[in-house]
Amino acid sequence: MRARVRGVLVGVVAVVSAAVVGGSWLAQRGLLFAPARKPANSAQLFADVFAHVEREYVDTLADSTLYADAATGVVAELDDPVSAYVPAGVLAAHPDTLSRLTEGPVAQRLGPPPRIQTLSPGAAYVPVPHLTDAAVTAFARSIDSLTKAGVRQLVVDLRGATDGGVPQAVNLARGFLDRGRVILRVRGRRPTDSATYAASDPQRWPGVKLALLADSSTAGAAEIVCGALQDHDRATVVGSHTIGIGGTPTVFHLEAGGALALRTGAWFTPAGRPIQGPDQPPGSAKRKPPTVRSDAGRKLDAGGGIAPDILVAAPQGPPAATAPPTNDPVVRAALAALAKSAG
Repeated sequence: MRARVRGVLVGVVAVVSAAVVGGSWLAQRGLLFAPARKPANSAQLFADVFAHVEREYVDTLADSTLYADAATGVVAELDDPVSAYVPAGVLAAHPDTLSRLTEGPVAQRLGPPPRIQTLSPGAAYVPVPHLTDAAVTAFARSIDSLTKAGVRQLVVDLRGATDGGVPQAVNLARGFLDRGRVILRVRGRRPTDSATYAASDPQRWPGVKLALLADSSTAGAAEIVCGALQDHDRATVVGSHTIGIGGTPTVFHLEAGGALALRTGAWFTPAGRPIQGPDQPPGSAKRKPPTVRSDAGRKLDAGGGIAPDILVAAPQGPPAATAPPTNDPVVRAALAALAKSAG
């Protein structure tokens, strides 16, 4: 019963939130039973609804429950995967909640992790299941070793990579870009929340042809890498549309307990594509997404998330560690793209 009551309350809060954001939400839908009159202010509107629920709702609820559910409902109405209200009880029971919000969840996999494998003479498969500092450092060392051994074509698998943040993405991408090339633009309401990140050193692996594998399990930092290298025509993205989680979360610790994570900076690729989204299912016929141009003039989908250059339908995520990468149709498509670019 209490769960049902809370659900009702969250619904009420959602309506209040929509009214605050959208103005005449109720009036537009003819749901007002009395002549509409403009409230003195939005805070008064919320206070009026809260008071009626507190005094007259069929069940008695503690003020603490009402306020906690109200906070949950307001943040839920943002419909933002980066933003969340974390009650004190949840924070105490799950201390890693904030790090999962700010650094991205770590994908859970069964069996051993995938490993670097030779695909053909001069070509290698390099899985990147994580974008932690240690993983990015290990990736750079691996690429150094492969290039010294004569590898000139890389298939870098970012499927399933959901953790990491801006620093890790920038550190990985800059090795494939010339100094000064933009990797990411962050735009926020406050000047302190906006920034531009670019490669600060000469390109580390200039002679390497690159294909990036991505799908709906590619999120956050991995999307920054895909977007930057695709915009600069430095890599071919193969697979399917990424999930579209692009924003800098800022955590505010609340005096009443708990914490609030809010997306205070939106991520954009060098060409100006929003990483957050898409706001409609990929391939939807409702409307065409906007487009931008890559450095070489190619049209790129700018409707949110990263759309692949070569679409390949395949099971989500990287292949099993025990299976040869060439059994994967996405890997085969990437190899074909690299061979074409070399020819």
